[in-house]
This record gives sequence, structure tokens and C-alpha cells, in this order.
Amino acid sequence: MKKLNINESFISRIWTEPKYYSSLKSVSGSDIVVLDYGIKNEDSGPDFKDALVKIDGIIYSGSIEIHRSFGDWKTHKHYKNLSYNKVILHVVFFDDEKKDPPHTSKRKNIQTVILSKFLNFSIHDIWKEIINNPSPEFRIPCYGKKLPDKSIIKEWIEMLGKIRLKYRAGRLNDRIRFLSDNNYSVSEKRIWEKVLFEYFGESLGFSKNKEQFLKLSANINLIKTSRFCKDKIDFDSVIFGCSGFLDKVREKTGYVSEIKSRWLSLKPKLKFETMNRSEWTFFRMRPRNFPSLRLAYFSSFAYELVNNNLFKKIITGFSSEKNYYGYITNLLEDIKPSEYWNNHYDFGKESSFKSASIGSSRISESIINVIFPLLHLYSVRFSFPDIKNRLEEIYSSSGKITTNKIITVISEQIGFKPSTIKQSQGIIHLHNYFCIKGNCGECKIGERVFSDTTVSDVLKIIIY
Repeated sequence: MKKLNINESFISRIWTEPKYYSSLKSVSGSDIVVLDYGIKNEDSGPDFKDALVKIDGIIYSGSIEIHRSFGDWKTHKHYKNLSYNKVILHVVFFDDEKKDPPHTSKRKNIQTVILSKFLNFSIHDIWKEIINNPSPEFRIPCYGKKLPDKSIIKEWIEMLGKIRLKYRAGRLNDRIRFLSDNNYSVSEKRIWEKVLFEYFGESLGFSKNKEQFLKLSANINLIKTSRFCKDKIDFDSVIFGCSGFLDKVREKTGYVSEIKSRWLSLKPKLKFETMNRSEWTFFRMRPRNFPSLRLAYFSSFAYELVNNNLFKKIITGFSSEKNYYGYITNLLEDIKPSEYWNNHYDFGKESSFKSASIGSSRISESIINVIFPLLHLYSVRFSFPDIKNRLEEIYSSSGKITTNKIITVISEQIGFKPSTIKQSQGIIHLHNYFCIKGNCGECKIGERVFSDTTVSDVLKIIIY
């Protein structure tokens, strides 16, 4: 495995979250079971103290040391340090070609686990989840230091909010370019419907299923779908069929039997690439957020897009509706999945709740992350300054902000609470492209905080 630029704090977050790995074995082949991760050590010495680990059926009590690579034990000269004599397990992320078994100053050998060999998910997916869910110990590089005046912070955050809108519009534009090179015309409605379809789907996937939604929506040709699909049941059969959800469904009720029957008829005509249900993530998700419910809504969204001019309503409503945010919210709330999903959260699994709505917070995030960037791109592409100016006004003044762990943590640490969409988006951009990447020298806050010092390898400062 290529040695990525990840630090010991990041590895510690993986280590203390058992969902990320399973069936641990040491380099020597011993079975490793963690009974207690112990207490995180904030001082010098091993990373975790008072841990309990079962090794080949025998329980050991002591410390755990975390490293990037196998050879770091020797490099850091822990074998000479008496503080490491109580280490019972050495956890590393990367292997080394040449490695000497770690031992204490008393020459006691220590079992080593190479964590990357036992991951249940890709390191890319784990990275995305961790940076989107900062731990209580997370600290940005300038936390606790003297920050610049709040007016400077506000100006910088709003600038980043503007950049983020253009960044998201740029992602859509890249997709427009690709599609225009593959038999789509930029001036035609169908290319804009396709891009809206794909990225609205991504927004429904949360962090755990957005890549799956993008893959699914890329596989589905809306023009071809409109040719063969006439009602919502047809669309359900295509969405659930292409996503792989119908392959092993045993339920034989009217709705389920009908969509399975229609999918068998439509599949050879459409010839769409299909996915496997195993690609979708359900683990540690509330039933309301299961991909099955999101797909049910997505199917109805696709139906409205193809049959009821949803894209046109989004564009024309921007000029005609005084309260556009409320208008577009109502438009999305009025999209209802098939009745079956009002009392099911998966095939054959009844729910206690009676609505398959995606929820107001998800609608708000979809408006901010997809609809607004699409409007921005559309206004620039076709030179509609009125749309562009009004969008910027709403973006800069509307208090319809969304919140998440990133916004909460960063706003607390820089002492700035967002009050507009632009400001909340600016805080997310600050976190994603400056704080966690150590680009303090390019940050208007960081360059003042660290003006007299050199910030090197800032990622070592951050506790994930």
C-alpha cells in the first residue's frame, strides 16, 4: 500500500472505531481482540494507557502505541525508553520491507498489528467520514491562539463562501463538458436535467452513499428511460433494478411483484449497467436514512424531472417567485415516493413512521449544494445577469443555513457564528481546504496568527 500522508492522530481515530476493521491478527499470526482501548495519553509516552487486549486467548493489561510504519518503533528509539516497557501492543498502519520486531528496554518482544490489512472500507472512504465528523478533541491549527479582528474573519469567511458556490458550480460544469462531448448539446434541456439528476442523487446519499448514487445516476439514460417508462412504478422498477435492490427480494406483495415484473421487461430494452445491493451502505444508519428510502424518493424525483418539467419549474420559478427558497422547498417536499414506502424502510421491512419524506434538512442541503450552484452555472452559461445577481443576494442574506459537525466545531474555534448561507458554506470551505490541509499560509486568518512563525507539517497539530 502506498504510504499516504496521514498522521498518528488520524490512525488513532481509525483504531478506536472498530467498525473500520475486523479479524485482527498480529504480524506473527496471533489473534488480537481489543477489550478496552484504554485512555488517550496527552503527555509523553505511549498513545493509550490502561488498555486490555486479548492475544491468543490470554488477556494483557498495559499500553498501546500507534505509529504510521512498522519501523517507527526503532526510529523513535522507544526500545531505549523506560516509559514504553508496559506496551502490550504496537499498532501501525503501514508495513515495511525490512522490519525488526519491536521490543522494550527489557528485551520483551511486542506484538504488532498492521491495521491497513484489516480495513472493512477503503482508506478514502474512511478519510471522508472522519474529516466530516470531527472528534471532540479536534483542534484547528490556530485554536487557542490570538485571532485577528472579527471583521477580518467575517470578510474571509464570506469570500470563501463565494468561492465555494463557484467551486460547486465548477463540478457541474465539468460534467456538462463531459456530456457535451458525448452526444449532448449544452443548449438543450436534457443535458441540464441529466446533471441535476446526477448531483441531486449525490446529495441524497449523505457521506456514506453519495458515490453510489453518482454511479447509479450516471448509469441511467433519462432520454431512454422516458421512452420506455410511463408511470412512477416503471421508474421505481428502473431505479431499484439498476441499483441491485431487486435481485434477491423475496417479498411477493402487489407492489414488489409489480416492479420486479416490470424490471424483467424493461431491463433488456434499456440495457443499463446495474449495481449490486452489497455496494450500498446501511451500517450504523437510522432506517429513515436507509438508501432504500432515498432511492424511492429519487425515483419520484426522476419521474417529475422527465414527465413534469421539474427543471423548467426550478429555473422559471426563480424569476417569478418572490420567496424562491420557500417555493423550491415546497416543490421538493411535494415529491412523494410510491405509497409502499410510507410504511416500509426496506423491501419486506415495515416501519413505525408513516412518511418517506427526505426531511427538511436534506432538502435545504440539496438546495444549497445542488440547486444554487446549478442556477449560478446556468446564469453564467446563458448570460442571465438578473438570475446571477438575485442568486448572490439570496445566498448572501438568507438565514436558511444548514448546520453540521464541521460548522459547529469550526465556528466555535474561530469565534464566528454564521448567520447566512454564504457564511456557513464559507466555514465548510475553510475546514476542507485550509484547516485540515495545513494551508495556513494561504488563509487570511492563519497568515495573521502564524505571521512570525513557520507552520510546517500542520497536519501533525490537528487531532482528528
